[in-house]
Amino acid sequence: MNKKSILGIVLALAAIAAIGVFRFLGSSDMLKEVKLPDAVTVKGYVGGEKMGFLANDAVKKILDKKYRITIDAHKKGSVEMVKDPVYRTPDTDFFWPSNFVCVEWFKKTGGISKGADVIFNSPIVLYCPSKVADALIKIGVVKIQEDVHYIVDFPKLVELAINRTKWKDIDLPMIPGSIKVLSTDPAQSNSGNIFFGLLANVLYGDVVGAATIGDILPKIKAYYDRMGFQQKSSGDIFDLFISNPYTYPLLVGYENQLIEYAIQNSNDYSIDFLKKNIRTLYPQPTVWSSHPLIAVNEKGQRLMEALKDPEIQQIAWEKHGFRSSVKGIRNDPSKHKVSGLPEVITSIIQMPSAETMDIILNTIKQ
Repeated sequence: MNKKSILGIVLALAAIAAIGVFRFLGSSDMLKEVKLPDAVTVKGYVGGEKMGFLANDAVKKILDKKYRITIDAHKKGSVEMVKDPVYRTPDTDFFWPSNFVCVEWFKKTGGISKGADVIFNSPIVLYCPSKVADALIKIGVVKIQEDVHYIVDFPKLVELAINRTKWKDIDLPMIPGSIKVLSTDPAQSNSGNIFFGLLANVLYGDVVGAATIGDILPKIKAYYDRMGFQQKSSGDIFDLFISNPYTYPLLVGYENQLIEYAIQNSNDYSIDFLKKNIRTLYPQPTVWSSHPLIAVNEKGQRLMEALKDPEIQQIAWEKHGFRSSVKGIRNDPSKHKVSGLPEVITSIIQMPSAETMDIILNTIKQ
């Protein structure tokens, strides 16, 4: 038998074997198409600072194509959404507030869930005009370290506010009235709520508790009474600040807000305006806004797991400034045009408990 005949027989046998293997596998599950889950629309309430992220077309595409999820999101203040039972309707699948105290409140007020998990994080910061930052540097409240503005003497800043020190007394005569850090309504919005928790900790000198809050409640109440009208949404108050920074010379916000604004307004004029006129101040210590998603049912659970997708997490940082909660995702400050971003937040203090925050809220709302 010549070589050509042998080769022909070998090829024929190989073809027969391939057909047999294909038929075997074809009758098994190995070659069956992976079936995607049924498409669902997941409805819930979301803190205003996350609405831009949920509107991102890339995020919506991943959720649709990979997880068969469409989100029906409604903006609502974090505290309001978890404490008011009116939002616990049969068609509500999730709540997405902005700190874990809200998860405690949800449970304490009768909320039932199938779990809660942090999707991403954003530290609480103060925003101010550049001239305000310069004045605070001169009096030792703020210090620049590796291009980052840190509030190194937070107790002094709080003391200035409580003592009604005038802006003109720190060489800012163009700003009327006295120094105060302004926030959203702490009874409805997370950024305001977190700030008052941080304020209580600073006044106490550590994480304050229900048994130790009594002595500092009068100071917290006096401070709150000076705030005036307060916005309900972190997104709304930040928009007013950006339109004219001196509307709120010291404003409580989330780190991601300025990053997201710079991405959405990336023309040379806007970036130059931000670099010249806006400063981000990092309190030492600050508090994490942890953005946990509360899953009410299985649809909420599906969304909770989908939002941990590494690609979605990367978009959350690079396009919206939220720091990832998933291992292996690096939050590289060089991805953003905004200057003064630390790669790691090193000085963090825990929020007071839900019980302690209830005492604070009940006191200031009297």
